[in-house]
Amino acid sequence: MVRDPSAWDIEYEGWIDKQPDCTCGVFTVTQEGEAPQRVEVMTTVQIESMLAREMGKEALSDDERSRLLEGAGRRLISECIEQEGRVRPMLYLTGQIFRSRGAERRLLKECGLL
Repeated sequence: MVRDPSAWDIEYEGWIDKQPDCTCGVFTVTQEGEAPQRVEVMTTVQIESMLAREMGKEALSDDERSRLLEGAGRRLISECIEQEGRVRPMLYLTGQIFRSRGAERRLLKECGLL
């Protein structure tokens, strides 16, 4: 089932530390006529470190982390809607998103970090 994610409103609420080695972007996702849904997009310190190195840094700043989680989260939520026709309450930014060569740089560019 392929659905158009443009029919959904994806609002980024910010990020929180979920666990010592994990941060979480929080989104409110709404489809017209439906109740809003909270979606959390999780990432790990390892993924953040990999992306920071790609930027020539040791770690992401809070602003960079927020921009990363917002951009990557919107992308993951849109892909979930396209593929499943719904959203899931929790999604993960994992190494799987970086399967193709140069994916790290493309993501950083999409998020306005390069």
